Amino acid sequence: MRSRPLDILLAVSLCAVAASVVQQSAVLMASDWLATSSRYEVARWAELGKEFDEAQWEHARQQLERALALTPEDAALHDSMSQLHAVKAQSLWNANGGTGSPEVTDAYRKAVASLEKSVEIRPTNALSWANLALMRYTVGTEAETLFATWEEAARLGPREQVVENVLVTMLGSMPMMTEEMVEWGDARRPGLRAFLEAQAEAAAPISSKP
Repeated sequence: MRSRPLDILLAVSLCAVAASVVQQSAVLMASDWLATSSRYEVARWAELGKEFDEAQWEHARQQLERALALTPEDAALHDSMSQLHAVKAQSLWNANGGTGSPEVTDAYRKAVASLEKSVEIRPTNALSWANLALMRYTVGTEAETLFATWEEAARLGPREQVVENVLVTMLGSMPMMTEEMVEWGDARRPGLRAFLEAQAEAAAPISSKP
């Protein structure tokens, strides 16, 4: 039979575990409460092109920062933070008449950093990898890293329509890509190879044309 001290120790241990679970649940609930409305607003700004002002953007940033302080390993929060910086970069770009600026570059780099943290935490999420490829392309990442990011998204999400759309769209604007990337895109959008070849021919210097 168990001794009385052992019963007490077991009870104390169970209480400690229960308290820890309750505390963690409270932290998660607080983080979710802080982030829910901001994530919804950021998604509307990004996907629907809804207008926002600096005060609204800053409020969303602060809410997401507070949520991340509570749950720093929440990959979805890092995705939302990336989206937040990306919409600001796009807004600044539009305000500048479609020209870049240090502020635009800085915002996109912050979007990249958040996505890098997201895929570090959740490395099997294809959409995060696809968005990271897009953001890395935007900031001018070296080809080897860009191709590897694109290919990881393609490997993880071959049947995810949103992922496919992002990756195929990128192929339509990238000046360089691998043969494997072109094959992947042409299999999903028949005629893409011919389109890319026509683009390359149109962009070639006159002296190099037959």
